Amino acid sequence: MPKPGLEELLELEVKCEKYWEGAHAKFEEDEEYYELEFAKRLDIPEEFKAEALVLPTGRDHVDSFVDHIDIANARVKVNKLSSTDISVERAEMMRKFYTGLIYRTNVEADISPWRVAAKHYALHGVAIMGTFWDADRWPDKPKQKGESEEDYNIRLDEWRNQTHESLPIVIQSINPRNVMLDPSYGGRRFVFEKHPMLVYDIRNKWPKWENPQNKRLDEEADYIKYFDRNYRCEWIDKEPLLRDGVVKHNYGFIPYVVIDSGLGNISSDGKLEKRYVGLLRYIYDLLVAESRMFSLNDLVLK
Repeated sequence: MPKPGLEELLELEVKCEKYWEGAHAKFEEDEEYYELEFAKRLDIPEEFKAEALVLPTGRDHVDSFVDHIDIANARVKVNKLSSTDISVERAEMMRKFYTGLIYRTNVEADISPWRVAAKHYALHGVAIMGTFWDADRWPDKPKQKGESEEDYNIRLDEWRNQTHESLPIVIQSINPRNVMLDPSYGGRRFVFEKHPMLVYDIRNKWPKWENPQNKRLDEEADYIKYFDRNYRCEWIDKEPLLRDGVVKHNYGFIPYVVIDSGLGNISSDGKLEKRYVGLLRYIYDLLVAESRMFSLNDLVLK
């Protein structure tokens, strides 16, 4: 793909949002049933609504499925570039590095991204993992400032120790509701990721952001980023956060991995809400009926 312009990306994001509207609505409905927030659907008589009971059947289905996904024993395999000893040693070294990266991601995160991805996989029928370089996690190399060579070498040694302890590679599990994949047939040419953020947090992270809509600190703005194979862009309220707007990222690939559950169907009309289907998608009515019957039986017994 050629380098896109900012205006082109702004238009493309709006079109993708429209195309993903149905799937995103279903993802929100999945969460409503998983979080047991569907008491209003039970149609309990008004005078007894406060006593309605929502059973955790749907939540149990999802959590039991996730418990059967082994996220603790990842197997890593690295292909050798050739049959030489150097290639074999390189492949083994990279295998150990990737294994360590997975382990470190698990122990350093508040909650394992693999566990979060497994839950998205069961609940929405798709898990999305993002792998990014975070320069803030890599200490800057110190510059020599009028000090002796010996003192500077001491500071360099300290910096080297810090780099050995730092890992600027971040692996995240991203909620499918916040992602818009290329919707074209046989696509995957680009990805949008969109999150609401408080203006207060935006100001702290990007102090040069000009707040073009003059939002208050307690209001939210949409943070959006775009990736294709070669370029990336980030913006808030149509204002780009990168100095040159759209820049080359040098990853050499799109840093998102999409894992499809296969529970859905690639339908003839190409609707994404039919492709990405979780465990609860077609038992909404059963979950409502079960909770309604239990609630009414409980009220009658009372």
